[in-house]
Amino acid sequence: MNTNYHHRLFTLADIVIFLILLSIVNCTSDQMKKTLLDNRMRATATIKNHLDDTLQEKKLKNDYDSEIQYLINDMLKMYPHRRAAAFHAMRGKRSINTA
Repeated sequence: MNTNYHHRLFTLADIVIFLILLSIVNCTSDQMKKTLLDNRMRATATIKNHLDDTLQEKKLKNDYDSEIQYLINDMLKMYPHRRAAAFHAMRGKRSINTA
């Protein structure tokens, strides 16, 4: 009787373990598919957001660079006149017109 009891207990334990493992494997295979798709979509969205942010920063930087370039060009338009005025001031010539 003792041997028969252990045999039934062992068989019952095997069945319980098998059912638990089967439910875990079945559940995880469905969940893994869903999780993998969700992770791919999430990763794609994250990469897309990162690329959009990078492009936006690049655009702002390009706008900033063009604004700086515009200011430098605007300042350089007057540079020859200022240079000539500084040159004449250093030489002591206050007026170009000598009458």
